[in-house]
Amino acid sequence: MYIYRDLSITSAPKPTLFRRFCPIALPLPSPDTACSVEKHAALALGRLDGALRYLPAGADRILAARRLRQTLLDALRQEGHAFSDQRFAAWFAGLLPLVDPADRLTADLRPPRAMVAALLHALGHSSWAPLASLAVEIGPAFMAWADEQVEEDHGPPGSMLEAARDLLAPVPAAARPLPFDLLRAVHRAVAASPLFAPGEFVPTPLRIGDWRVTVARPPSPSPRWAVEVLLGEQFYRAGYLTHALPLTGLLRLDGLDGDSEESRADRAEALLHLADGLGKDVGEARASADDAIRLGTDRRSTSRVPALYALLVGFGAMRAAQLERLLGVSRLGLRKMLSTLEQNGCVSRTTIGGVHLYSAARPRSFMESPPLPSSPFTPGALVEFDAAMDEVDALLARLTPAVR
Repeated sequence: MYIYRDLSITSAPKPTLFRRFCPIALPLPSPDTACSVEKHAALALGRLDGALRYLPAGADRILAARRLRQTLLDALRQEGHAFSDQRFAAWFAGLLPLVDPADRLTADLRPPRAMVAALLHALGHSSWAPLASLAVEIGPAFMAWADEQVEEDHGPPGSMLEAARDLLAPVPAAARPLPFDLLRAVHRAVAASPLFAPGEFVPTPLRIGDWRVTVARPPSPSPRWAVEVLLGEQFYRAGYLTHALPLTGLLRLDGLDGDSEESRADRAEALLHLADGLGKDVGEARASADDAIRLGTDRRSTSRVPALYALLVGFGAMRAAQLERLLGVSRLGLRKMLSTLEQNGCVSRTTIGGVHLYSAARPRSFMESPPLPSSPFTPGALVEFDAAMDEVDALLARLTPAVR
């Protein structure tokens, strides 16, 4: 293996003019290493499937909201949009653009609003009912500004999802209890696709005075998010997961070489990290569902306060206009519900341009563990137990015939 040192003027770490060859022996993962990573990945996937199988009602909607939001974030960031989680909430609420015009590195990106609209439409057809219903319900609460970019360069984002569906259709059904053959087949299909395969750096010659330089411009990012969003359906149909969760982050561009041990280890590592992260989401969704139940314990059965808290803790910060549309309540009713949550310390607010964004917060009283019950095995009880056992032994000794 060789490492190239570029001595030209480029905008990316790729040789264009002069190269110095430095032979360096870099260790590659052995088959044992790849097998070890696959074992850990299979264990993490099994734990995730077990947690999903026994997910209580109420926690499923919170988990669906968390996965929906994270899927939108991952897809936009894979496309090249750079923003924070707080900026996404403000953009989704229609308060700010996703990225300031002065901070945009390039305008050659798919428009974010069109991407989110296409993703919500696609996830609205998910086989997992909580995710499908939430993707449909949250559509009216999507208040982001209209995109400034046109879709002529890349086409509508919905076409990416259609192309991803066509890409996954001929992938053979999994015949083994572990998903690694399926992952290899999907990575091979991505590597062979002119649309989803990573692009190559295109050298562009420039002339600056008497100097001639070559600039290697980076290609457009691979829209693999479209494949990852639909890949959860493949895992569901193959029996690897109880629910069809969007699996953004599962495809590794460095794992497209389907036959090498290095790629095999990379694919297993991506599955391991994703399964661990989803497992944490399941645990947090369970805890949040318990908190929502505790909020509704002392209220009438028709109270929407637990539903409001579950929505905020699942999807994230939202403004009042969004919450009114999602919950179907009046402005006065929502104000009373938010006041109740604020009194319990379950909600916080951030003001942007005179508009409040409400976020869920777990009060300290919920985080305190209840006191452990006192043990009934006191010293006196243990003495009485030993005396009773001695009497039982004496009785059995009298009843048991002597052995001759």
